[in-house]
Amino acid sequence: MKLFTKKLCLIFMLLFVSFSMVVQGQQLLKTKQLVLKSLVKVKLVATAKYYVGVCPVTIKMTGTIKVPKAMTVRYYFLRSDNARSKESKLLFLAMGSKNAKYSWKIGRDYQGWVQLLVKADGKVYKSQKVIFQVKCDKLDAIQLDKFKVMQTVQPQKITRGIRVLYPNGGETFIYMRHDKGNYIKWATKNVGAVKIWLIQGNQKVREIRLSDLGNNGEWYCGYDGIEGRFYPGENYKIRVESLAGTIMDESDNFFSIKEVE
Repeated sequence: MKLFTKKLCLIFMLLFVSFSMVVQGQQLLKTKQLVLKSLVKVKLVATAKYYVGVCPVTIKMTGTIKVPKAMTVRYYFLRSDNARSKESKLLFLAMGSKNAKYSWKIGRDYQGWVQLLVKADGKVYKSQKVIFQVKCDKLDAIQLDKFKVMQTVQPQKITRGIRVLYPNGGETFIYMRHDKGNYIKWATKNVGAVKIWLIQGNQKVREIRLSDLGNNGEWYCGYDGIEGRFYPGENYKIRVESLAGTIMDESDNFFSIKEVE
């Protein structure tokens, strides 16, 4: 009887210890979730991570600072050349997010990074380092001028041509997603292999060579294509041109690339 009583007591003790551990685990999980919700979140995005074209060029960065409550934060941008921007202040009257912008003018071939640092509640929160590359191409403006002369002075003598069909303005590509709208389509006449440029504003930001894929009039930039060649942003156009760069066409108007969370 005594042995049975001891075993019963031991079982109750084990059950009590197990229940206590479960309760403590749930409390720790809730505490961790509350801590995560109370953190300041910092994100930084570059309008163009890879640029090829005429220099100097201004690389633009947009940071997002998200806070869980009303507070004042201070922030600055740190660069790969150890330079840092002037420290600025943002006032939040409630929970929410605000943007912080930064521009870096570069006049030579360069690869570097920019990082956004935020001071809040006695802590420093850092964004990821956004890496970018600039490749200066002085021939770009010359090739573009030649094309303009051909189009305006001697249009009747042009027997070869290229026409961008899609995107041609107003479309939205989805970044890092398989999406039926992530297509580039074009038509050519008496033109061999072509290459495609991503244009932002009036500047080339990324080249997509298609000479090894053939000139079949379309290219699907799904998950891998969007991830490797395009980045979220506005004021984009597509330019399709011959390998010599003498025959080309681009979207009539701007399209955008958006990141879906």
